Amino acid sequence: MAGSVEDAFRFHDLWAPSPDEGTYLDGSILHFTPLLLQEPEHRLHDFFLPKSLDLPSLDLGTADFSTIPSIEDLDESLDSSDAPEFTPNDDELDILPPLSRPTASRLSARFFTWEGFLDPDFVEPRSAYLSEASPHTFDAALRALPVSPDSDEKGGKLVQRDVLLRGLSYLARGRSSALFRYSEDSRSFTCVVDNVCVSGLSCRTVQSTCEHFLECGTNVKLLQIFVDDTYKENTTPATVALASCISILLGVIQSGHLTTPRTLRSLLRLQQDIQRPKHVISCLKHLVDEISQTTDDESISSLIYDKAQQLDHTNDWLRYILLEVLSRSSAPWLDFTNSWIGFSSRSQTTMYEHTTTGGFVEEQPQENEEIGKASAMPDYSFNPGKMPTFISDDDGHVIFETGKSLRLLQVHHPDHPLATADTLPETNMPKLEWHFNWEDVEKIQAKATAYERSLMAAVKHYERNGRSGLIRDHYQEAAPREQIETFGKDESQIDTQIEASADFLDAPLHSGSQPPQDKLQQILFDALSNTQTSQADSLSNFAPPTSMAPLISFTPLIAAQARLVNTSTLHALFHRHQLRHHLNLHHDFHLFASGLFVARLSHALFSPDLPTSSRSNIQSSTANPIGLRLGTRDTWPPASSELRLALMGVLTDSYHASLPPHSTRPPSIPGNLGFAVRSLPAADVPAITDPDSLTALDFLRLHYKPPPPLDAIITPTSLVLYDHIFKHLLRVIRLACVTTHLTRTSTPHRSSLHSPSAIIATRFRIDAHHFTTTLASYIFDVAIAGPWTRFNTVLDNAERRLASGGTTAPPLAHTDNTARLAALHERVLERIAFALLLRKRQVEVRNLLDEILSGILAFARWERLWGRGRADGGEDGDGEEADEVREMYTKWRKRVRVFVSVCRGLSERKGYGEEEGGGGVDGGGLFGGGGEEAGSAIAQLVVRLEMSGYYAEPTRL
Repeated sequence: MAGSVEDAFRFHDLWAPSPDEGTYLDGSILHFTPLLLQEPEHRLHDFFLPKSLDLPSLDLGTADFSTIPSIEDLDESLDSSDAPEFTPNDDELDILPPLSRPTASRLSARFFTWEGFLDPDFVEPRSAYLSEASPHTFDAALRALPVSPDSDEKGGKLVQRDVLLRGLSYLARGRSSALFRYSEDSRSFTCVVDNVCVSGLSCRTVQSTCEHFLECGTNVKLLQIFVDDTYKENTTPATVALASCISILLGVIQSGHLTTPRTLRSLLRLQQDIQRPKHVISCLKHLVDEISQTTDDESISSLIYDKAQQLDHTNDWLRYILLEVLSRSSAPWLDFTNSWIGFSSRSQTTMYEHTTTGGFVEEQPQENEEIGKASAMPDYSFNPGKMPTFISDDDGHVIFETGKSLRLLQVHHPDHPLATADTLPETNMPKLEWHFNWEDVEKIQAKATAYERSLMAAVKHYERNGRSGLIRDHYQEAAPREQIETFGKDESQIDTQIEASADFLDAPLHSGSQPPQDKLQQILFDALSNTQTSQADSLSNFAPPTSMAPLISFTPLIAAQARLVNTSTLHALFHRHQLRHHLNLHHDFHLFASGLFVARLSHALFSPDLPTSSRSNIQSSTANPIGLRLGTRDTWPPASSELRLALMGVLTDSYHASLPPHSTRPPSIPGNLGFAVRSLPAADVPAITDPDSLTALDFLRLHYKPPPPLDAIITPTSLVLYDHIFKHLLRVIRLACVTTHLTRTSTPHRSSLHSPSAIIATRFRIDAHHFTTTLASYIFDVAIAGPWTRFNTVLDNAERRLASGGTTAPPLAHTDNTARLAALHERVLERIAFALLLRKRQVEVRNLLDEILSGILAFARWERLWGRGRADGGEDGDGEEADEVREMYTKWRKRVRVFVSVCRGLSERKGYGEEEGGGGVDGGGLFGGGGEEAGSAIAQLVVRLEMSGYYAEPTRL
């Protein structure tokens, strides 16, 4: 049974050839003849079975149907197991009968029209259109017409088709031929033969086609000239990189990517072949024309980036080519940026290693004021105009400040893990590179996270133990491929390695038929192939926009490196260089926060009880306290020796008193803080010679030089602000001492207490004392204490975050760098200066305040002279004295009333003081807080001076 089943489904010689196979193989009598639409000799009848194929006829009249079994018999036979075994013969398997060949008359038939298809004997009429005639007829008709309306030549000059195609092919590659020559004078290709044409095409059609090829060939030649000139001249690195990309493109075109002249058959095919190459060449030619007007690498990268952005929604394949060109052209700038922010070994010399100008970093050596030598830390300045357009303003500032802080670590902490060149092996060091795919987003972020985690562990190890080198224990650099390891191997293994190396060197080089190894070359081959499955098209599908490429490629690594460098730099400034101690020093002495210093300074300058010193008795006066007695003396200014003796010990004693008990006293005050004489212009010198003028003490200042690296936070701008505030506070302290002395001074005994002059003088003393004490209270309790308290809160928060390392408190942001801390410090001082009316735009209000304070000093001088005259027994002139003091008091009250009115108007102005103290740094981050408006502080001054409208009422005497 099994054999019968097997035989039922098994056919012997099923795939055996038919006996007429020899006849079929020539293709003439197949059931379906080949589709020869280009051969007019064939007609549509040939696609069907030939009529000569004779099938056996069926005669229904003589047919014997008795041998056909009935349906019942068939049913029984299906159920019977005794069915005879069927064994087919070879003759029965031949299902194709012999076929006859078509006749010659059928092969010569035509089938151009439906009439000819339906009627084989139909005769086609001749067409009246030249397009239906032969090329020779078309050429004969063109010879009767002029080539152009401006020319008398008819027919043009006919050339062979293969000659024109070969010349155009060479022209597309930028080569000269028999028809086209390159002119050095016009820097373009020209056609040697005028009015050239070929058979079957008009001269206008050929000339229009030649114009496209002439433009392509000229651009190729100009690009080749650009490449040659680039390598001859001293150009920028980005220009050299762009020239290398253009050279690769020209090499792809010259290598035979276009249709070779031997295989050219159609002008349309040649036009199709140069469509994409011409587009790429034209795009690069426009780039070269724009680049010729630039002189720096950043502009070149920006132009290519902007051009790639324009192609986001047009040609994906051309966009992908430009992105690769952008990646190569911006490589020099990225190499410098990697070196600047610490992503490359310092031992590697880049082309920007010794460049101090021309990039976004400009180096200006600092001159040491004391010894006249260059400082170890150069002064780096940021030039945002040299930053490429694909780098945002925020990222540009972060990049610059990260590199600047990194060099601070390299100069002052050379053993820090971030400052050493070999902390990480070169294979594990991240690089700023372009990425244009969504798949690279997670890879870059993971790489940045792993790098930050590894370096942070090394930094913590360094901070605890004071040494680095932890990462090198965890990351082992792989041995180079060409290195042959011999340690621990026998002689046979060493011989095997040597033989393998020799075989590799003896291997033949890659032939030109193999895929190119260069990425740009491969992209060009794929993009210029005009196929839908090219690499450029496939990689451009669902690719991120070009505007997001910098964010994907650079931001994660920049942010990770910035957090590492900023955390390490700020930790060193706060803990190793005692930044808070220096800031508190300025707060105590420049801002008069130390009560002991203010008392000692006021006593030395203004106390009338201390003796003065002259040039003749300096030695005898050094053992006793000496004062300048400003306000009670007629000669001014004091001698330098007298000034030095009077202020001796004021700063030192005040500083030592501020130190914690049982602490070691340093030999000098940090920053060499001390009194000094301010350099004044010649126009201001006469003003300081008057002891009763408001500017009598403007020559006195505090000298302080921040030690490196604290000069990154305590900047020259902040020192200028400290000096301005100190000068103003010294005036206020002087006025407070003067008014206090006035209230304690009684009217001379020979004068009547009820005289008009005494009454007016008493009112003047009371009002002046109220004004100066209120002004001093506002300055120290509101204008200075408010911004400085908020500044201390920020510093406390920063120290807490640095100490926690991100465990108990959030870590620092990548924008919280030394520049932002320095800007915050300057912003605090600017707010203090704004509240003190010391800004340039407040000069009118400040002049009004100076007139008020000068009026008090004038009254004090009048009272001193008036009291001295009465004490000497002068005549009673109370009427004149009363008129004089009444006029002084009236003018003073009027100035105070105007001052209060102006301050009230400023405080009520919307937004007044909002923008003050911006410092050029936007908000955000730990050091980007804005604080309250400075206008609210002035409102508190108005409330303190006049709550009940006292000065608003007219003066009644």
